[in-house]
Amino acid sequence: MFLAQALKPDRSCQNIVNDAAVNRLQAGLPPSGAYCKARQRLPVGMLLTLVRHTGSLISAQAHTTWLWNGSRVRLVDGTTVTLPDTEANQATYPRQSA
Repeated sequence: MFLAQALKPDRSCQNIVNDAAVNRLQAGLPPSGAYCKARQRLPVGMLLTLVRHTGSLISAQAHTTWLWNGSRVRLVDGTTVTLPDTEANQATYPRQSA
């Protein structure tokens, strides 16, 4: 469910719980309800390790035809990066006037 949630456009917990409930009912199983609470208990370190390991496996299997001029290209989109609106952050990263 966690991976399915991460891959969906609507990544809300309620959306994935609803999808899982529908799938379970279609399969003749009773709905299960503790996903969001269980997900909050996942150790962040374990998730980081899994993501890095998966990324390494995918990268190692990349075809040389995927390279650009013989190099691996990394694209980073920082448009969704947010910081807590604390006084310390505002001092370091003041709000834009426009």
